[in-house]
Amino acid sequence: MNLNISAVGMVSALGLDWETSCAASRAGISQSAAINYYRVQAGDPWEVQFVTAHQATLLTQGFEGDGRLLRLLGGAFADLRRRAPANVGELPVFLSLPGPSGATLDDDAVEDDTGEPSPARTTDERADDLLNRAAQLGKWQGRVRLAGVSTAGHTGFAEALQSCFSALTDQGLDSALVGAVDSLLDDETLGSLNDAKRLKHPAAPTGLVPGEAAVIFSVSRASIREQDVLCTVNALDFADQDQHFESDNAPNGKGLSAAIIQVAQREKWPGSDSPWILSDHNGEGYRAGDWGHTVHRLVGQDPAFAETHISFPAVSFGDTRAASGSVAAACAVAAWKRGYAPAARCCIVSSSDAGRRAAFLVGRPN
Repeated sequence: MNLNISAVGMVSALGLDWETSCAASRAGISQSAAINYYRVQAGDPWEVQFVTAHQATLLTQGFEGDGRLLRLLGGAFADLRRRAPANVGELPVFLSLPGPSGATLDDDAVEDDTGEPSPARTTDERADDLLNRAAQLGKWQGRVRLAGVSTAGHTGFAEALQSCFSALTDQGLDSALVGAVDSLLDDETLGSLNDAKRLKHPAAPTGLVPGEAAVIFSVSRASIREQDVLCTVNALDFADQDQHFESDNAPNGKGLSAAIIQVAQREKWPGSDSPWILSDHNGEGYRAGDWGHTVHRLVGQDPAFAETHISFPAVSFGDTRAASGSVAAACAVAAWKRGYAPAARCCIVSSSDAGRRAAFLVGRPN
């Protein structure tokens, strides 16, 4: 698998463009703050706490559901437009999106002039509408066409990458866009996380801190000038794990380590490189346990993994779920471009709540 990345567009709580977002993360800057519209009870029933989150305030303040996603994705298109070559043709787009939430307009409840409810939109219809409106909002030059969408959560971006590579290979296309967007900051999502006791607050120090972000990559299988290649996706694989968050079973790291080992063996990684892994670990106790078991299994496979450099983008951006893999990839590309990366290749890993595990290996240009 060889998929060249030539441009990145990104928005996050740390900035309205890729370079600012990643530079702020590198500098250890955090924009996490209490959000004033959602509170939780902490111990004493009369005591309430504001939830801390990583919010892209300038883009999403006052928006809910798909409105937040539209603002974020439109911002990513605007940033990508400043970096990608002008394109007047049509590009296929592969997206990773969250599933619909209660904050999204319920099409079953919308009545037309006859008083009859409109049919519910399919996932593809929803994604197509979001994509085209976001491209228009970001003043994207040329046309976009939805070619694939994943709503698999944390592993969604890896699935979008796989779909893109397959389509470019099978259809003989030269280039495409691969993107992801998610926000855990609408009321419906925050309520679900709080009900499941997953939010971090003073009475729950091991919970997740919600975030939001959007990232879009311009990718190609065709030969392009070496100076135009930011990085190359070399291998991608998946594994499934029976003992996962939604099963209420103790973590064992079996699925995640299997996905990592599969791409490592295929590309003879780490070889002489120092192992570098970017993980979507978000601070939850279950994920910490799964990650610990994963590292133990990796070291048993190859002692070189005992010296692994580990990066956790959620520290800077919060948990961005469906966008987490793309955020990690954007951080890796920025590290190579600015010269502070610890290795020439890195493995980006993702774990969905439902047991799906993904790993893809990314390398800087030679």
